[in-house]
Amino acid sequence: MGNQVDKRDFLPVYPDPHELSCAVNQIRRAPDIVQVSHIRQLQEQLALAGQGQAFIVQGGDCAERFSDATRYHVRAKIGSLLQTGFIISRLSSRPVVPVGRIAGQYAKPRTHETEQRDGIVLPSYRGDAINSHVFTSQARTPDPQRLVQAIESAQTAYRYIRELEVTDFLSNAHALEWNTSGYPSPQYQRFNELVTSEYVDGGPRNIYISHEALLPFYEQALTDREHWNRGAHMLWVGERTRYVESPQMAYLASINNPIGVKLGPNASGSDIHQIMDMLNPHGVPGRLVFIPRMGVSRIREKLPELLVAARENGRPVTWLVDPMHGNTQTIAGRKIRFLPDIISEIEKFFQLCAQYETIAGGMHIEFSGHNVTEIADSCDDLNWTHTVDHPLVDPRLNPRQLLEVAFAAGKFMATQQ
Repeated sequence: MGNQVDKRDFLPVYPDPHELSCAVNQIRRAPDIVQVSHIRQLQEQLALAGQGQAFIVQGGDCAERFSDATRYHVRAKIGSLLQTGFIISRLSSRPVVPVGRIAGQYAKPRTHETEQRDGIVLPSYRGDAINSHVFTSQARTPDPQRLVQAIESAQTAYRYIRELEVTDFLSNAHALEWNTSGYPSPQYQRFNELVTSEYVDGGPRNIYISHEALLPFYEQALTDREHWNRGAHMLWVGERTRYVESPQMAYLASINNPIGVKLGPNASGSDIHQIMDMLNPHGVPGRLVFIPRMGVSRIREKLPELLVAARENGRPVTWLVDPMHGNTQTIAGRKIRFLPDIISEIEKFFQLCAQYETIAGGMHIEFSGHNVTEIADSCDDLNWTHTVDHPLVDPRLNPRQLLEVAFAAGKFMATQQ
């Protein structure tokens, strides 16, 4: 598709196919995680976002850990997601729909198939669903039992999300309880003032869950006879696996859930038409979400062609900006992202959508609910190598930085209306 040349399927190779088959059969017998009625609800909300009547905030960890499936971790991530949505909704006067990268985001494609340390070369860490981050040959070997752990961890995490829903945690009345990790920063103080300045009743009724559909055989085991994936409300396909011949795209074309498609700088107008033909041939509103992840330096050059192609195609699509992945740099062997780049790409996305008469429907972000230090606050900070930690996979925003992104996005939306 387009200028894409890397057409790997990014599927792990398991030493024992019989063990893989046994694990998949066990997953097939697992209880459903989500309800079809909630999947339909999210599709309706995505359709509204594509019409400018709602705004999607999709976010969470780059790659979840099994150890994150605790009430403590889930509450922190959902709290940060709710804070982001509250800020954007208040500043833009548009209802926000929260969609977590949670309860299933356990597998990742990696650019490099191997990792080298001290002269030792081993397979790269591919997410807890595939192998372990521990740097030993045994730990880095794909293990089918990790797929079983993935569905069990997803069930646990979503159960904790449902607990938050029924205990009224999502209500705006509990806004100051959502996540206090950003305290006492100026960004948190602004959030506090926004909450207390004027009470606004309501809040989202549900948290929807999503993850990347990297492993079609795993996803198929979660799919019922009516072609609903019951392991998530929404799935997406990455930039590296969105080509029409990929097993990931073939699987996604077969299900009814809403589908997101990441679009990098190599995407072309012809790609847009092919993807729409394959994933939404009947033009169902809310079915298809495009998620450009161009990078701040390339979005003005690359995004207009895609916006024009989608408008010419005529079938509905909802646009979400991913300001994270295109702004990842590798400097001195370390992955780093800079906060100003993230905010600037969001601003340019809104500007370009307005210029090309397209609705900016949401944003897709990676963050932690805890005070990690993986993203540098300034592009001019020459000492970031001493102040920013090594991320396990890709760098995530911390709660304070996420608040700053939310205020910026809300401001950009308000100026475009």
